Amino acid sequence: MKIRAKMLVMTLVLSLALIFSSVFISGNIYSSSIRNRTLSNSQFAAEGMSRELKNVDASEFFKYYLENIQQIYKNNREEIEKYSFSKDISPTDKSLFFTELTADLFPPLNQLGLSYEKAWFMNNYRFMLQNLDLVAKTDNMQEVQVFYYDQETDRLVYLLDTNSEQSLSYHFPASVRTVTDEFFKNTLKDQKPSAYIVGNLCLSSAPIYSINDELIGYIQFTRMVDDLKESQQSFVWTILLILMIATLILSLLYLLAMDRLVVRNIKKLTVSAEDFTDQLESSEELHKVRTDIVAGDEVGILSSKMELMQDKIMEYISELENKTAQEQRMRAELDLASRIQTESLPAREFNRGNIRLSALIHPAKEVGGDLYDYLMLDDDHLFFVIADVSGKGVPAALFMMRGEEMIRTKIQTRRPIGEVAREVNDSLCERNAEGLFITAFMAVLEISTGHLIYVRAGHEQPFLEHNGEISKISEEPNVVLGLFEDMDFEEGTLELVPGDRLLMYTDGLNEGINGSFEEFGYDRIKDEMAAHHQPVLDRMYESLCTFADGTDQFDDVTMLLLEVNRDENQN
Repeated sequence: MKIRAKMLVMTLVLSLALIFSSVFISGNIYSSSIRNRTLSNSQFAAEGMSRELKNVDASEFFKYYLENIQQIYKNNREEIEKYSFSKDISPTDKSLFFTELTADLFPPLNQLGLSYEKAWFMNNYRFMLQNLDLVAKTDNMQEVQVFYYDQETDRLVYLLDTNSEQSLSYHFPASVRTVTDEFFKNTLKDQKPSAYIVGNLCLSSAPIYSINDELIGYIQFTRMVDDLKESQQSFVWTILLILMIATLILSLLYLLAMDRLVVRNIKKLTVSAEDFTDQLESSEELHKVRTDIVAGDEVGILSSKMELMQDKIMEYISELENKTAQEQRMRAELDLASRIQTESLPAREFNRGNIRLSALIHPAKEVGGDLYDYLMLDDDHLFFVIADVSGKGVPAALFMMRGEEMIRTKIQTRRPIGEVAREVNDSLCERNAEGLFITAFMAVLEISTGHLIYVRAGHEQPFLEHNGEISKISEEPNVVLGLFEDMDFEEGTLELVPGDRLLMYTDGLNEGINGSFEEFGYDRIKDEMAAHHQPVLDRMYESLCTFADGTDQFDDVTMLLLEVNRDENQN
């Protein structure tokens, strides 16, 4: 007879008394139980989501978003207050006002010239809303809002709201509401997660901090709750006393039965496990340790399973050596892939006439997602490109190889470079379910005249040194490659003269960080370029490594330098 059946028979009579007494108190404690559970779950959801938002990606997103919303609120405070609180303004007019107010922050996705920063922001904004909506649905929440507290006006300014814009309860970004006494007392005053009930609403709030422990704002969940009845305290204490006495008697009987039926055999299992563990720690040759338990219940089944587990452990240790050898082979294959990728790139130095082209690439992993390439289209025209793919590792490298082959094939047709970019973009959009994309700076240089035609597809802005002055190319970028079909790519031109230098790079350079999460930044790039002429790229990377001070490289670093020498024979 199994233990469950034995214990069921022994406790049945005693359990009947507890069942009858529980009936009297179940109705009274139901409301209290639901209330406490609701508060606990709501606070746990708010606190958990607050922790989830404390990461590098969310911190960068909220920093950028918060600065823009704060500026919008500062510049349009009176109108925002009016449209937020007035009951005479229709929902349609409110929607139109806030849509126009935040148009620069939320541009249309198909807008020509959408920058990499805007694309990054919109992707993060949608991703954040989807995550909040998923949490709300999972925890049976009706709505989730994110807002910050403006001390100057004592207002809560909205950043995110999971409700649909068509809902009457939707709060537009930059709209405001007053600080309630409950929110001030439970959350704002002590800056800690809390949950409380107001009427038939359960509100749970928590502060949101950045990766640097800077207060960003607050997240608030709203859940509908039923009316809860007040428990009768005196009756609960009386019933509690009865249950404690009954439970004590039942526990004593239960312990006696468990000691006789279970504990003794558990001790045998413990001794068996200790003996087998000692063998593992002493690195001795393993052999099975038997328990000799013959009970026909769950303990007997557990004993047989423990012996089976010992067999599996011995098999696992035997297989572990084979697995280790396989991992070493995989590591060797990755190293080989890295060498193949590096060897497929053209030489780091190219000279033709008074033109010098230099390159440097350092992948963050065994295989990288950065690219540089160049080739002579004819005796007087040099094509070159530098590109960066979203994502990391092998998938990013494969997507970049696909893009590289397209660029090489289409540029040799001698069509305008803007048309080449358009065709490459349309081709990359096909069969791109993963949503990868490439930023690129590609150009064609007429060596004899210094005339340069280029396309910047969402890529970092190159630095140009001209007549001793160093500055960025000022044109707005085109959209990235691989996300949006049927996009036109505008061309830009430069007239390079002897002494000019054009530095192109991927974001792994300017976004390289140190232990304090400080970025290398554009100013350091400009300073290093001004301080060194040869070898600029090696000195630039050395400065980045010194700045990182041991912090692991997060992204691939690639640089390309075009120089127009004053002496045609200077190499």
